[in-house]
Amino acid sequence: MINTWKLSLGKFQILAAEGNILLNVQRNDDTAKITLNQRFVFGGVPDKVEGQVYEVYAFKSHMDDETTNEKLLGLELRRLNINEGQDDLYNNIADIYKKNWYRIEVNEEDMTQAVGFDKKLNYSVFKDNDIVTVDVVWESSNEKVAKVNNEGILSVVGIGQSVITCHMKDNQDIKGSFVVTGIFKEELPQTEEYVINPLLIDVILQGDTQEIAFYHCIDEVPDKETFNIKLSGVPHTGSYEGYYFSFETDSGNLTQCNKLILTNNREFTKGRLKIEIFSNVSGDLIQTLNIRLGGIM
Repeated sequence: MINTWKLSLGKFQILAAEGNILLNVQRNDDTAKITLNQRFVFGGVPDKVEGQVYEVYAFKSHMDDETTNEKLLGLELRRLNINEGQDDLYNNIADIYKKNWYRIEVNEEDMTQAVGFDKKLNYSVFKDNDIVTVDVVWESSNEKVAKVNNEGILSVVGIGQSVITCHMKDNQDIKGSFVVTGIFKEELPQTEEYVINPLLIDVILQGDTQEIAFYHCIDEVPDKETFNIKLSGVPHTGSYEGYYFSFETDSGNLTQCNKLILTNNREFTKGRLKIEIFSNVSGDLIQTLNIRLGGIM
């Protein structure tokens, strides 16, 4: 059964709502964007949950309105069931999640990780500029390389590349993604750093002892590199040896060590003890500490 909605002064007049409906609309730039299977809500009243969803089933030949002589486009619509997950009947918007005011930002950059790596992935869903809560689905383009569970936990399980995508459950067009490259652990680029522990020392009080350790680390593991320590700022040689402070190292000397143990024997008020730490591999100055030798509290 075919029924007709006619265009009259910009308003739709519903003659019937059974079966398919033939809807005539003005031909303009907006209606030219209508596509097959596009869904609409008709008959709704704003701010009330009512109305009916229709889908564009076919295009009919162009015609002229007998009253206004306007060029019309005929749309054959078929009635569909309401999908509460994607239709907003409160605002009379079908397929609301297909509107371009939604977007997903996956807070991850392309990464290279070794097999066995796990991480909780982070994302945000925006409606305009506001963060909203909606259901999302995580997908991996190659689960032989990387898997993501429903909680967004990424697991690298093999060698190769995979595109990780997070999309809205109700609209796969709203999505964010990044690339994971899985490799063997031995292929990961090494990270190198110098570690001074503790690094922030302001004062050693009279009678107290402070240990300072310094290492060169590869992938957070100390290697065998040693350091040359130079002390200045407080007299400590000749007749002043052991007067203001005394020290020892793990190697017995200041030229090849990884630990310095300082003991404050008495307060020094004319400056600070300067400790310069040099690498025995490169000869570079790695760190400088300036420590006050305080009195008794």
